[in-house]
Amino acid sequence: METLNNLEQKAVALEVTEKSKNYLKTAAFWSKFMAILQFVVIGFLILAALLMLATGSFLSAYSEIPIPLSLIGLCYLILAIAIFFPTFYLFRFSKKTTNALTINDTLELESAFKNMKCYWKFIGIMTIVMLICSISVVPILVIAAVVSSGAFV
Repeated sequence: METLNNLEQKAVALEVTEKSKNYLKTAAFWSKFMAILQFVVIGFLILAALLMLATGSFLSAYSEIPIPLSLIGLCYLILAIAIFFPTFYLFRFSKKTTNALTINDTLELESAFKNMKCYWKFIGIMTIVMLICSISVVPILVIAAVVSSGAFV
């Protein structure tokens, strides 16, 4: 007869089935693919940012764009830094998931899920910030358009 403690452990325990392991393995593969692709994009963003920062003042004299290229380069650099962190979490999720499934380690799988949680939390916060920025920029652009057209003069 099973003791009460054994019954409590069975009720709380979570089993990862072979089908679930296959799903996790596939998710880890595609997460790694996307993370590597994003690291390449980050590299191009940093390269473009450095080029714009280095040649920004020189090329701005010949450009018809009203915004200095060095400012655009700075924005690219900030974007690359912002994209780096969720990409790093995604990459760590894929590595830890693969490792956990290979050595059948629950703590490693827990660490993988922690990285996935951090990834989605970061993406969620970035999305909220971008929505707030987008919503707050619209009135500023409308006011700037009205003022520049001379409607109130």
